[in-house]
Amino acid sequence: MVVVEANGNQELVSIRIDREVVTPDDPQMLEDLVLAAANEALRKARELVASEMARVTGAWAASCPGSCSGPVAWPRTRPPSRG
Repeated sequence: MVVVEANGNQELVSIRIDREVVTPDDPQMLEDLVLAAANEALRKARELVASEMARVTGAWAASCPGSCSGPVAWPRTRPPSRG
């Protein structure tokens, strides 16, 4: 088994490779296992970041007047008249 851990910055922080998957006759298998584990770790890290952002922005949006959901129309000011 190959286990890879990643953090929220999309950085790989650890790799663990069990001895039974290391076979000198089939290096391609080990490469495939490492790639699959790395991609899975990065996918989980992205999911965690997205979940945390939704939690944080959801709390922020709920406390915002008008629910902050949609375009914001700022009042326009007219330039000083020349004349």
